[in-house]
Amino acid sequence: MTIRSRRFESRSLARTRHSKDLLGFLDERGDALGITPGQVFDGLLDGNSSQFMRAAKPYGVCSSDLAMPYAGLSSGGSISVVYRQGTVLRQDVTNLKVVLSNVRLQGAGETLSPFPVSYQVVVERLDGSTPAQFLFGGQTIVRLLPGQSIVSDDLNISFPAGTRVMLRTLVQADVLGQTWPLAQPLDAAIGEGFSTGTGWFLQPNANIPSLSGATTACPSALLTRDFRTPSICILGSSSAQGQGDIVDAPNHELGYLGRLVSQSGYGYTKAAVSGDSILQFITSNTFRMQHLRDIEAEVVIFQLGGNDLTQGRSLSVIQGHLLQAWQILRDAGYQIIQTDYTPVTTSTNNWINATNQTPVVSTANRLALNDWLETQRDKFDFLLRVNSFVTAPADPTRWNFNGTANRFTVDGTHLSQVAHNLIADNLTIKE
Repeated sequence: MTIRSRRFESRSLARTRHSKDLLGFLDERGDALGITPGQVFDGLLDGNSSQFMRAAKPYGVCSSDLAMPYAGLSSGGSISVVYRQGTVLRQDVTNLKVVLSNVRLQGAGETLSPFPVSYQVVVERLDGSTPAQFLFGGQTIVRLLPGQSIVSDDLNISFPAGTRVMLRTLVQADVLGQTWPLAQPLDAAIGEGFSTGTGWFLQPNANIPSLSGATTACPSALLTRDFRTPSICILGSSSAQGQGDIVDAPNHELGYLGRLVSQSGYGYTKAAVSGDSILQFITSNTFRMQHLRDIEAEVVIFQLGGNDLTQGRSLSVIQGHLLQAWQILRDAGYQIIQTDYTPVTTSTNNWINATNQTPVVSTANRLALNDWLETQRDKFDFLLRVNSFVTAPADPTRWNFNGTANRFTVDGTHLSQVAHNLIADNLTIKE
Protein backbone atom coordinates (compact mmCIF):
# COMPACT_ATOMS: atom_id res chain seq x y z
CA MET A 1 0.00 0.00 0.00
CA THR A 2 0.99 3.64 -0.32
CA ILE A 3 0.56 5.56 2.89
CA ARG A 4 -1.22 8.82 2.18
CA SER A 5 -2.67 11.36 4.52
CA ARG A 6 -6.31 12.36 4.40
CA ARG A 7 -5.46 15.75 5.85
CA PHE A 8 -6.20 17.44 2.54
CA GLU A 9 -9.80 16.24 2.76
CA SER A 10 -10.40 17.21 6.39
CA ARG A 11 -7.94 19.99 7.09
CA SER A 12 -7.22 21.82 3.84
CA LEU A 13 -9.65 24.65 4.54
CA ALA A 14 -8.22 25.21 8.00
CA ARG A 15 -4.68 25.15 6.72
CA THR A 16 -5.44 27.39 3.74
CA ARG A 17 -7.27 29.83 6.02
CA HIS A 18 -3.97 30.49 7.76
CA SER A 19 -2.41 31.52 4.43
CA LYS A 20 -3.15 34.90 2.90
CA ASP A 21 -4.70 33.22 -0.10
CA LEU A 22 -4.42 30.02 -2.10
CA LEU A 23 -1.60 31.33 -4.26
CA GLY A 24 0.27 32.41 -1.17
CA PHE A 25 -0.23 28.96 0.31
CA LEU A 26 1.11 27.27 -2.83
CA ASP A 27 4.10 29.62 -2.87
CA GLU A 28 4.80 28.88 0.80
CA ARG A 29 4.69 25.12 0.32
CA GLY A 30 6.74 25.32 -2.85
CA ASP A 31 9.45 27.32 -1.10
CA ALA A 32 9.50 24.88 1.82
CA LEU A 33 9.77 21.87 -0.48
CA GLY A 34 12.05 23.40 -3.12
CA ILE A 35 9.52 22.91 -5.91
CA THR A 36 7.22 25.18 -7.92
CA PRO A 37 3.73 26.19 -6.74
CA GLY A 38 2.36 24.35 -9.77
CA GLN A 39 4.00 21.12 -8.64
CA VAL A 40 2.44 21.56 -5.20
CA PHE A 41 -0.97 21.96 -6.79
CA ASP A 42 -0.45 18.94 -9.06
CA GLY A 43 0.58 16.88 -6.02
CA LEU A 44 -2.60 17.83 -4.20
CA LEU A 45 -4.70 16.85 -7.20
CA ASP A 46 -2.91 13.49 -7.33
CA GLY A 47 -3.81 12.82 -3.70
CA ASN A 48 -0.24 12.95 -2.38
CA SER A 49 -1.21 15.41 0.29
CA SER A 50 0.87 14.30 3.28
CA GLN A 51 3.98 16.17 2.16
CA PHE A 52 2.08 19.33 1.22
CA MET A 53 -0.53 19.86 3.91
CA ARG A 54 1.62 20.10 7.01
CA ALA A 55 2.56 23.44 8.48
CA ALA A 56 5.52 25.38 7.11
CA LYS A 57 7.90 23.48 9.40
CA PRO A 58 6.37 19.99 9.61
CA TYR A 59 7.59 17.34 12.00
CA GLY A 60 7.07 13.62 12.23
CA VAL A 61 8.18 10.62 14.29
CA CYS A 62 11.69 9.57 13.26
CA SER A 63 12.59 6.81 15.73
CA SER A 64 11.27 3.60 17.23
CA ASP A 65 10.64 2.13 20.69
CA LEU A 66 9.25 5.23 22.41
CA ALA A 67 5.72 5.24 23.82
CA MET A 68 3.17 7.05 25.94
CA PRO A 69 3.53 6.05 29.61
CA TYR A 70 1.86 2.70 30.26
CA ALA A 71 3.92 1.02 32.99
CA GLY A 72 2.40 2.56 36.09
CA LEU A 73 4.03 5.06 38.43
CA SER A 74 7.40 5.50 40.09
CA SER A 75 7.76 4.44 43.70
CA GLY A 76 7.89 7.92 45.19
CA GLY A 77 11.08 6.97 47.00
CA SER A 78 13.19 9.66 45.29
CA ILE A 79 12.50 13.28 44.56
CA SER A 80 14.58 13.20 41.35
CA VAL A 81 15.92 10.50 39.01
CA VAL A 82 17.90 10.46 35.76
CA TYR A 83 16.88 7.88 33.16
CA ARG A 84 18.94 6.86 30.12
CA GLN A 85 16.85 5.53 27.23
CA GLY A 86 17.91 4.55 23.69
CA THR A 87 15.89 4.88 20.50
CA VAL A 88 16.87 3.99 16.94
CA LEU A 89 16.60 6.62 14.21
CA ARG A 90 14.89 5.50 11.00
CA GLN A 91 16.27 8.32 8.85
CA ASP A 92 19.03 10.92 8.70
CA VAL A 93 18.21 13.89 10.91
CA THR A 94 19.54 17.42 11.22
CA ASN A 95 17.14 18.52 13.92
CA LEU A 96 15.10 16.93 16.69
CA LYS A 97 12.20 17.59 19.04
CA VAL A 98 10.96 15.52 21.97
CA VAL A 99 7.39 15.02 23.16
CA LEU A 100 6.74 14.70 26.91
CA SER A 101 3.47 13.46 28.41
CA ASN A 102 2.47 13.65 32.09
CA VAL A 103 -0.40 11.22 31.55
CA ARG A 104 -1.04 7.52 32.04
CA LEU A 105 -2.50 4.77 29.91
CA GLN A 106 -4.01 1.83 31.77
CA GLY A 107 -6.25 -1.13 31.00
CA ALA A 108 -9.31 0.88 31.99
CA GLY A 109 -8.43 3.61 29.48
CA GLU A 110 -6.69 6.89 30.29
CA THR A 111 -6.14 8.61 33.58
CA LEU A 112 -4.44 11.72 34.94
CA SER A 113 -1.05 11.37 36.53
CA PRO A 114 -1.43 12.23 40.22
CA PHE A 115 1.18 15.00 40.53
CA PRO A 116 2.96 17.77 38.63
CA VAL A 117 6.33 16.67 37.23
CA SER A 118 9.37 18.69 36.11
CA TYR A 119 11.45 17.41 33.20
CA GLN A 120 14.79 18.10 31.57
CA VAL A 121 15.96 16.16 28.50
CA VAL A 122 19.31 15.91 26.72
CA VAL A 123 20.60 13.79 23.85
CA GLU A 124 24.11 12.39 23.90
CA ARG A 125 26.49 13.35 21.10
CA LEU A 126 28.27 10.70 19.07
CA ASP A 127 31.69 12.20 19.89
CA GLY A 128 31.08 11.74 23.63
CA SER A 129 31.17 15.44 24.45
CA THR A 130 28.65 17.33 26.59
CA PRO A 131 25.09 16.28 25.67
CA ALA A 132 22.82 18.69 23.80
CA GLN A 133 19.90 20.00 25.84
CA PHE A 134 16.34 20.35 24.61
CA LEU A 135 14.57 23.60 25.44
CA PHE A 136 10.89 24.18 26.11
CA GLY A 137 9.87 27.70 25.23
CA GLY A 138 13.53 28.65 25.63
CA GLN A 139 13.79 27.08 29.11
CA THR A 140 15.76 24.00 30.12
CA ILE A 141 13.15 22.83 32.63
CA VAL A 142 9.46 22.29 31.93
CA ARG A 143 6.87 21.59 34.64
CA LEU A 144 3.86 19.62 33.44
CA LEU A 145 0.65 19.48 35.41
CA PRO A 146 -1.30 16.20 35.47
CA GLY A 147 -2.70 15.55 31.99
CA GLN A 148 -0.40 17.98 30.20
CA SER A 149 1.96 17.24 27.32
CA ILE A 150 4.48 19.41 25.47
CA VAL A 151 6.63 19.42 22.35
CA SER A 152 10.12 20.86 22.80
CA ASP A 153 11.76 23.60 20.80
CA ASP A 154 13.76 22.61 17.74
CA LEU A 155 17.27 21.30 18.51
CA ASN A 156 19.78 21.55 15.68
CA ILE A 157 21.79 18.33 15.80
CA SER A 158 22.69 15.73 13.19
CA PHE A 159 22.67 11.93 13.29
CA PRO A 160 22.72 9.35 10.47
CA ALA A 161 19.91 6.85 9.97
CA GLY A 162 20.33 3.70 12.06
CA THR A 163 21.92 5.51 15.02
CA ARG A 164 20.77 4.46 18.45
CA VAL A 165 20.60 7.85 20.10
CA MET A 166 20.68 7.91 23.89
CA LEU A 167 18.31 10.28 25.64
CA ARG A 168 18.74 11.31 29.27
CA THR A 169 15.68 12.50 31.15
CA LEU A 170 15.95 14.20 34.54
CA VAL A 171 12.61 13.90 36.31
CA GLN A 172 11.82 15.80 39.50
CA ALA A 173 8.83 15.83 41.84
CA ASP A 174 7.86 18.81 43.97
CA VAL A 175 8.28 16.88 47.23
CA LEU A 176 9.40 13.42 48.28
CA GLY A 177 6.64 10.83 47.96
CA GLN A 178 5.16 12.22 44.75
CA THR A 179 5.28 9.94 41.69
CA TRP A 180 5.55 10.24 37.92
CA PRO A 181 4.41 8.02 35.01
CA LEU A 182 6.67 5.31 33.59
CA ALA A 183 6.94 3.76 30.14
CA GLN A 184 8.72 0.72 28.73
CA PRO A 185 11.39 -1.47 30.41
CA LEU A 186 15.02 -0.45 30.31
CA ASP A 187 17.73 -2.75 28.96
CA ALA A 188 21.00 -2.58 30.88
CA ALA A 189 22.73 -4.61 28.13
CA ILE A 190 22.64 -1.61 25.80
CA GLY A 191 23.43 0.99 28.47
CA GLU A 192 19.89 1.90 29.46
CA GLY A 193 18.96 2.39 33.08
CA PHE A 194 18.39 4.95 35.82
CA SER A 195 20.22 6.52 38.73
CA THR A 196 19.04 8.59 41.69
CA GLY A 197 22.33 10.47 41.48
CA THR A 198 21.72 13.40 39.10
CA GLY A 199 25.17 15.02 38.90
CA TRP A 200 26.08 13.17 35.69
CA PHE A 201 23.01 14.42 33.77
CA LEU A 202 25.00 16.97 31.72
CA GLN A 203 28.35 15.16 31.83
CA PRO A 204 30.12 13.64 28.77
CA ASN A 205 29.29 10.03 27.96
CA ALA A 206 32.46 8.73 29.62
CA ASN A 207 31.19 9.92 32.99
CA ILE A 208 27.97 7.87 32.98
CA PRO A 209 27.72 5.87 36.23
CA SER A 210 26.62 2.28 36.59
CA LEU A 211 22.86 2.21 35.99
CA SER A 212 20.03 0.04 37.27
CA GLY A 213 17.35 -1.47 35.02
CA ALA A 214 13.57 -1.40 35.64
CA THR A 215 11.30 0.95 33.70
CA THR A 216 11.83 4.44 32.36
CA ALA A 217 10.39 7.92 32.38
CA CYS A 218 11.34 9.34 29.01
CA PRO A 219 9.99 11.25 26.00
CA SER A 220 6.99 9.60 24.37
CA ALA A 221 8.23 10.43 20.86
CA LEU A 222 11.22 11.81 19.00
CA LEU A 223 10.42 14.08 16.04
CA THR A 224 12.31 15.56 13.10
CA ARG A 225 11.37 17.87 10.25
CA ASP A 226 10.48 15.67 7.29
CA PHE A 227 8.27 15.84 4.21
CA ARG A 228 8.94 12.35 2.92
CA THR A 229 7.68 9.82 5.41
CA PRO A 230 4.47 9.62 7.45
CA SER A 231 4.24 10.10 11.20
CA ILE A 232 2.87 6.81 12.59
CA CYS A 233 1.29 5.88 15.92
CA ILE A 234 0.48 2.31 16.98
CA LEU A 235 -2.71 2.30 19.02
CA GLY A 236 -3.53 -0.98 20.71
CA SER A 237 -3.39 -3.31 23.68
CA SER A 238 -0.89 -5.90 24.94
CA SER A 239 0.00 -7.45 21.58
CA ALA A 240 0.67 -4.01 20.11
CA GLN A 241 2.70 -3.25 23.22
CA GLY A 242 4.73 -6.37 22.41
CA GLN A 243 3.64 -8.92 25.02
CA GLY A 244 4.98 -12.38 24.19
CA ASP A 245 7.91 -10.94 22.24
CA ILE A 246 11.54 -10.70 23.29
CA VAL A 247 13.49 -7.55 22.44
CA ASP A 248 15.81 -8.06 19.47
CA ALA A 249 19.41 -7.00 19.90
CA PRO A 250 20.05 -4.79 16.81
CA ASN A 251 17.01 -2.52 16.85
CA HIS A 252 15.46 -3.09 20.26
CA GLU A 253 12.00 -3.56 18.74
CA LEU A 254 9.21 -5.20 20.69
CA GLY A 255 6.09 -6.57 19.03
CA TYR A 256 5.14 -7.40 15.46
CA LEU A 257 3.69 -3.97 14.73
CA GLY A 258 6.80 -2.12 15.87
CA ARG A 259 9.01 -4.54 13.94
CA LEU A 260 6.80 -4.23 10.88
CA VAL A 261 6.85 -0.43 10.83
CA SER A 262 10.61 -0.28 11.33
CA GLN A 263 11.30 -2.90 8.68
CA SER A 264 9.17 -0.83 6.32
CA GLY A 265 11.57 2.05 6.93
CA TYR A 266 9.43 4.26 9.18
CA GLY A 267 9.62 5.60 12.70
CA TYR A 268 6.72 5.25 15.11
CA THR A 269 5.44 5.85 18.60
CA LYS A 270 3.10 3.65 20.61
CA ALA A 271 -0.05 4.42 22.55
CA ALA A 272 -0.68 0.88 23.74
CA VAL A 273 -1.39 -0.74 27.09
CA SER A 274 -2.36 -4.22 28.23
CA GLY A 275 -6.09 -4.69 28.79
CA ASP A 276 -7.22 -1.79 26.62
CA SER A 277 -10.28 -2.09 24.38
CA ILE A 278 -12.20 -0.33 21.63
CA LEU A 279 -14.85 0.56 24.21
CA GLN A 280 -12.25 2.28 26.38
CA PHE A 281 -10.89 4.19 23.39
CA ILE A 282 -14.23 5.62 22.29
CA THR A 283 -15.09 6.63 25.86
CA SER A 284 -11.63 7.81 26.97
CA ASN A 285 -9.33 9.09 24.23
CA THR A 286 -8.44 12.67 25.19
CA PHE A 287 -4.76 12.06 25.92
CA ARG A 288 -4.21 9.75 22.97
CA MET A 289 -5.80 12.18 20.54
CA GLN A 290 -3.59 14.92 21.99
CA HIS A 291 -0.58 12.66 21.49
CA LEU A 292 -1.54 12.23 17.83
CA ARG A 293 -1.66 16.00 17.46
CA ASP A 294 1.66 16.43 19.30
CA ILE A 295 3.46 14.09 16.90
CA GLU A 296 1.68 15.50 13.82
CA ALA A 297 0.42 11.99 13.15
CA GLU A 298 -0.77 10.97 9.72
CA VAL A 299 -1.24 7.22 10.17
CA VAL A 300 -2.79 5.26 13.05
CA ILE A 301 -2.37 1.49 13.22
CA PHE A 302 -5.46 0.36 15.13
CA GLN A 303 -5.08 -3.00 16.90
CA LEU A 304 -7.69 -2.71 19.68
CA GLY A 305 -10.45 -5.33 19.76
CA GLY A 306 -9.06 -8.57 21.16
CA ASN A 307 -10.06 -7.67 24.70
CA ASP A 308 -13.54 -6.64 23.56
CA LEU A 309 -13.98 -10.18 22.23
CA THR A 310 -12.70 -12.01 25.30
CA GLN A 311 -14.63 -9.71 27.64
CA GLY A 312 -17.83 -11.07 26.12
CA ARG A 313 -19.16 -8.19 24.04
CA SER A 314 -21.44 -9.24 21.22
CA LEU A 315 -20.41 -9.11 17.59
CA SER A 316 -22.82 -6.29 16.80
CA VAL A 317 -21.62 -4.21 19.75
CA ILE A 318 -17.96 -4.61 18.75
CA GLN A 319 -18.79 -3.73 15.16
CA GLY A 320 -20.59 -0.59 16.32
CA HIS A 321 -17.67 0.39 18.54
CA LEU A 322 -15.20 -0.12 15.68
CA LEU A 323 -17.28 2.12 13.43
CA GLN A 324 -17.22 4.80 16.13
CA ALA A 325 -13.46 4.49 16.61
CA TRP A 326 -12.77 4.72 12.89
CA GLN A 327 -14.99 7.76 12.64
CA ILE A 328 -13.16 9.50 15.49
CA LEU A 329 -9.84 8.96 13.72
CA ARG A 330 -11.18 9.73 10.26
CA ASP A 331 -12.81 12.96 11.46
CA ALA A 332 -9.41 14.01 12.83
CA GLY A 333 -7.87 13.41 9.40
CA TYR A 334 -5.81 10.29 10.07
CA GLN A 335 -5.23 7.37 7.77
CA ILE A 336 -6.17 4.08 9.45
CA ILE A 337 -4.43 0.72 9.18
CA GLN A 338 -6.69 -1.85 10.83
CA THR A 339 -5.45 -5.24 12.03
CA ASP A 340 -7.52 -8.42 12.09
CA TYR A 341 -7.74 -10.63 15.19
CA THR A 342 -5.73 -13.71 16.17
CA PRO A 343 -6.83 -16.88 18.05
CA VAL A 344 -7.37 -17.32 21.77
CA THR A 345 -7.25 -20.91 23.00
CA THR A 346 -6.45 -23.07 25.99
CA SER A 347 -4.12 -26.07 25.69
CA THR A 348 -3.32 -29.24 27.59
CA ASN A 349 0.26 -29.44 26.31
CA ASN A 350 1.52 -25.84 26.04
CA TRP A 351 0.37 -25.23 22.45
CA ILE A 352 2.83 -27.59 20.79
CA ASN A 353 0.07 -28.89 18.52
CA ALA A 354 -3.42 -27.96 17.36
CA THR A 355 -5.26 -31.07 18.55
CA ASN A 356 -4.85 -30.30 22.24
CA GLN A 357 -6.09 -26.72 21.92
CA THR A 358 -9.63 -25.63 22.81
CA PRO A 359 -10.86 -22.35 21.28
CA VAL A 360 -12.47 -19.93 23.75
CA VAL A 361 -16.18 -19.12 23.52
CA SER A 362 -15.59 -15.82 21.68
CA THR A 363 -13.96 -17.61 18.73
CA ALA A 364 -17.08 -17.59 16.54
CA ASN A 365 -17.38 -13.83 17.03
CA ARG A 366 -13.70 -13.37 16.23
CA LEU A 367 -14.00 -15.24 12.94
CA ALA A 368 -17.16 -13.33 12.04
CA LEU A 369 -15.47 -10.04 12.93
CA ASN A 370 -12.51 -10.83 10.67
CA ASP A 371 -14.91 -11.61 7.82
CA TRP A 372 -16.83 -8.39 8.49
CA LEU A 373 -13.62 -6.33 8.31
CA GLU A 374 -13.27 -7.43 4.69
CA THR A 375 -16.63 -5.76 3.92
CA GLN A 376 -15.75 -2.45 5.59
CA ARG A 377 -12.83 -1.35 3.46
CA ASP A 378 -14.42 2.03 2.78
CA LYS A 379 -14.20 2.84 6.50
CA PHE A 380 -10.42 2.51 6.83
CA ASP A 381 -7.44 2.57 4.49
CA PHE A 382 -5.69 -0.78 4.78
CA LEU A 383 -6.38 -4.15 6.41
CA LEU A 384 -3.36 -5.82 7.96
CA ARG A 385 -4.17 -9.54 7.73
CA VAL A 386 -2.22 -11.00 10.61
CA ASN A 387 -4.49 -13.92 11.50
CA SER A 388 -3.66 -16.07 8.46
CA PHE A 389 0.02 -16.16 9.39
CA VAL A 390 -0.49 -17.63 12.85
CA THR A 391 -3.45 -20.02 12.59
CA ALA A 392 -3.17 -23.76 12.05
CA PRO A 393 -3.49 -24.95 8.44
CA ALA A 394 -7.16 -25.34 7.52
CA ASP A 395 -8.24 -24.43 11.06
CA PRO A 396 -8.53 -20.70 11.80
CA THR A 397 -9.80 -21.42 15.33
CA ARG A 398 -6.40 -22.61 16.61
CA TRP A 399 -2.82 -21.41 16.75
CA ASN A 400 -0.25 -22.81 14.38
CA PHE A 401 2.82 -24.53 15.83
CA ASN A 402 6.18 -25.90 14.77
CA GLY A 403 7.34 -27.94 17.73
CA THR A 404 8.01 -26.91 21.31
CA ALA A 405 10.72 -24.38 20.44
CA ASN A 406 8.64 -22.74 17.71
CA ARG A 407 5.19 -22.36 19.20
CA PHE A 408 3.22 -19.42 17.82
CA THR A 409 1.90 -18.63 21.31
CA VAL A 410 3.07 -19.44 24.83
CA ASP A 411 -0.11 -18.49 26.68
CA GLY A 412 -2.93 -18.97 24.16
CA THR A 413 -3.63 -15.23 23.84
CA HIS A 414 -0.44 -13.48 22.80
CA LEU A 415 1.91 -14.13 19.90
CA SER A 416 5.28 -15.71 20.71
CA GLN A 417 8.53 -14.19 19.49
CA VAL A 418 8.43 -16.67 16.58
CA ALA A 419 5.03 -15.34 15.52
CA HIS A 420 5.95 -11.68 16.04
CA ASN A 421 8.98 -12.15 13.80
CA LEU A 422 7.09 -14.18 11.20
CA ILE A 423 4.50 -11.46 10.70
CA ALA A 424 7.04 -8.64 10.58
CA ASP A 425 9.15 -10.56 8.06
CA ASN A 426 6.25 -11.36 5.73
CA LEU A 427 4.04 -8.27 5.80
CA THR A 428 4.72 -4.67 4.84
CA ILE A 429 2.95 -1.33 5.07
CA LYS A 430 4.70 -0.14 1.92
CA GLU A 431 3.39 -0.82 -1.55
